[in-house]
Order: sequence, then structure tokens, then C-alpha cells
Amino acid sequence: MSMDILAWDTNATIQSIGFGFRMFNELASGQGYLTEFITGDTGRRSSLSFWKLTGTFRKTYFDLDPQKPVRLVLTAVGRDLKLALYYVEKPHEPVAVPGATVAVTDASFSQGSVGLWAWSGSEYSSYEVTVDNFMVSGTRP
Repeated sequence: MSMDILAWDTNATIQSIGFGFRMFNELASGQGYLTEFITGDTGRRSSLSFWKLTGTFRKTYFDLDPQKPVRLVLTAVGRDLKLALYYVEKPHEPVAVPGATVAVTDASFSQGSVGLWAWSGSEYSSYEVTVDNFMVSGTRP
């Protein structure tokens, strides 16, 4: 699963986007996984996280150039789950963002729905992020 994130709302200080996958029913059910990419703001580093809907179970921090478009890529094969971020100034030549990879091994959920989500914290009633090339595939993107 992957998506290109081309632009963020420049007014929001907390900007978060990710995938939901192997989910059942609704988010409140506690069944499934979420990934989260949070852009850094002044004095903070960006982060990638894996969540079971019962809580975080892996997180990594890294430095990001907020002016460059990025591609968020999730690979979930069996119990091996990997989330990585790439710069996509040239869409067919993605460059890995240093330190922006997180991987877990977990077999709690093996199937379910997929989707994407975005959030800007509680400070705004609306939020804008430009996403392109959202793809879900049975093969590596």
C-alpha cells in the first residue's frame, strides 16, 4: 500500500496521516492496525509509528525536509509489517528518507479492510492535505 503526500496545510502545527489495515468494523473496535506519519514542527522531529488499535507498539524519529513531496509505503506480508518514507521529487526514482523506516513482526490480525486517514490535532475544525497515487496491491508497490 502506498500514497504520495504532495502538500500539507501550512497553518497546522501537528500534521498526521497514515494507513489503516487489517481492520474490522470501526476504529473503536480495537481490531486492526494503524500506521502514522507525523511531520515535525519547530523543534520537533518527524516520526513513523505502527499501532495496534490497543496502543503504539513501534515508533521511530527522523529529520525531514518539509518542502519535498514524500511517498509513504506499507508492506504487510504475513506477520512482517514495514513502513517507510521516501522523497519523490522524481516519482520514478524515490529516495529513502534517512532513518524513516519502522518494522514490526506481529500476527494479531491477518485480514480486514484498508484505508487512509489524516488528522491535524484539535486546533482546527478542518484540515487539508494533498494525496495522490493511493494504491493497494497484493504485490510490493
